[in-house]
Amino acid sequence: MTKPRDRVERDIFVRASLERTFAALTEPELFPTWGPERVIGKIAVGERPVFDFGFSGKVAVYIVAIEPPRYFAYRWIQGENDPAVLLGDPLARPNTLVEFHLEEHDGGTRVRVVESGIDKLPGTAPNLDAALDNMGKGWELMLGGLPRHFTFTGGDRIENELVLTAPPSRIHALLSEPSRWWFGAPALEVDVRDDRHVRYRWNRGDVTTQIDFELAEAPGGTRIRQTETGFAAGADAAFQAKRAHQAWGVILGMLELATRT
Repeated sequence: MTKPRDRVERDIFVRASLERTFAALTEPELFPTWGPERVIGKIAVGERPVFDFGFSGKVAVYIVAIEPPRYFAYRWIQGENDPAVLLGDPLARPNTLVEFHLEEHDGGTRVRVVESGIDKLPGTAPNLDAALDNMGKGWELMLGGLPRHFTFTGGDRIENELVLTAPPSRIHALLSEPSRWWFGAPALEVDVRDDRHVRYRWNRGDVTTQIDFELAEAPGGTRIRQTETGFAAGADAAFQAKRAHQAWGVILGMLELATRT
């Protein structure tokens, strides 16, 4: 069967119920752990809220459907860089349809995202393969943060653990030079402690955090344990940690993609 040329499809398994997973996809107060940093407006059918992705920018979406707990869909403008266009009416220009399909699977939930209409976007026809590839990678990064939503426990410390199919030497070399794999990497102070430990210090203006990576050999590759500590005390610390937890879902996804090249 010929694969459709107008869309990308990606899926991921999360160890959470249909209801909890659907809530993570549709309730703005839960977004900071995996998706947009915040939502401006209301998520309801027919509404046009704005998804704020922080340094990646803002985009207005048109909510097409909300059918708990199995289906959520919206339209947005892709392939544009002009903020005025991205914040305009999504239905006034060529747009794509994003659909989330959820189903129970092996004690958790399988989430399948389909983004269609890509072939109708201006300028994509001559480079359709590249557009499909880029959007597919984008959804891999976004969905990669979703399972971590269900492991976030709050507080002022973030911990992640993952196994990548590359040797420790390859991972260590990448971590030692963040700009080689981290798209839009901030100014970091990098401390290469030894061949299994790398430390970053990240100054975000009002807070400086410490990020530690510990590498160990694992069957089929390298086990990475990553922690971030030092969030400011007070009521804002929980929100800062939430945002950072979300960010690392995407950042570690970039690292994984870099090991494949």
